[in-house]
Order: sequence, then structure tokens, then C-alpha cells
Amino acid sequence: MRKGVLRIDKNRNILGEGKDEEVFFNALLTFEGLSNVQVIEYEGKEKLAGALKELRKLPEFGEVVDLGVTLEADETEADAKREFAGSLARAGLRLGAAPGQPLVLVHVLHQGGRGMLEDVCLSSLAERPEL
Repeated sequence: MRKGVLRIDKNRNILGEGKDEEVFFNALLTFEGLSNVQVIEYEGKEKLAGALKELRKLPEFGEVVDLGVTLEADETEADAKREFAGSLARAGLRLGAAPGQPLVLVHVLHQGGRGMLEDVCLSSLAERPEL
């Protein structure tokens, strides 16, 4: 998580693995005209469970409706999903809808089974002849 005080300012949140995801998703949300979503950086997969636990402690967490988590498939998509499931369990959350928690969703950033945000962005441009 970002150094300093962690805050929840909106009831829809996207957790991104690093600064690149934070910048990318904020730009995308601005481009789409969506101002009702907060992007929070959690500083790497190994810190995800701690970040989720920290978020759950905040009084505003009870107001959160949607919680989307993105993570990169460093090895494989299946490995990333397994890591995510473990982080959720350690934080006392479940994927999907569950009583007393927001709707929790995950998106693994990958291209062909593994990769990171940059790979996904570059692959979306692969058909452009000028590139």
C-alpha cells in the first residue's frame, strides 16, 4: 500500500499491484468519465493479503460495494489465481458476493497465460501496422 494513511474515499475500488496499474486505471477511468471508482496500489502480490486486511479494518470498508483486484500472471494465470485465493482467505474475504463484504472480483493480467500490464497493453496494439 501507499506509504502513509490508507483511506477509502469511494464505494467502488480497484486494487492494482503497483504504481503502473494505479496510473493506468486512473487514466482509463478518467477517459471513460468514471469518477465513482478509487484505485488503490497494494505494492506487489506478496503484500496483497496484508493490504486487504488493512482495508477491512477501515470504518469505510462497510460502505464498499465493489472491490476489484488486479494482479499480474508472473508465471501462469492459474498460479496467480491460486495466490489470489490464498490472499483472500488470509484476509477473511471470499471471491464473489458474500454476506458482510463487497462483491470481490479478480482480473489476472496476462497475455497467452502469463505477463503483466505492459504485455496486455502492447498486445492490444499488435494489429496496428504502424507499430
